[in-house]
Amino acid sequence: MHEPPRTVDSSHNRRADTRHPPRARVKVECRRGAAGLGPNLATELIDLSQLGAKITAKSELQIAEELEITLLSHALQKPVKVLANVVRAEVMKDSRFRYGVRFQRPVSYAELRLLTNF
Repeated sequence: MHEPPRTVDSSHNRRADTRHPPRARVKVECRRGAAGLGPNLATELIDLSQLGAKITAKSELQIAEELEITLLSHALQKPVKVLANVVRAEVMKDSRFRYGVRFQRPVSYAELRLLTNF
């Protein structure tokens, strides 16, 4: 007798890269559009990978919306700025929003090491 094939629920975790928690003093800024103008919408950086991040924000964003993400840390010589698109959205109980964003270009491995508890 042979076993039936196992299926993997790919909708559960479709991340292309492993995410890591940020270091304690890492801050995130999130602004609408490629120009990075307007108010900072981010309230927290939850996790980070070379290809994306999970953040919370105080404003509703749309799936596929383009954002400028800025990652700040005293360990970096200058802030890391990267364009990203919203790929996941979730409304939280406290009227904030949780988003998965995919970077349009990866952050470097060296930057990731400085920004996370890798």
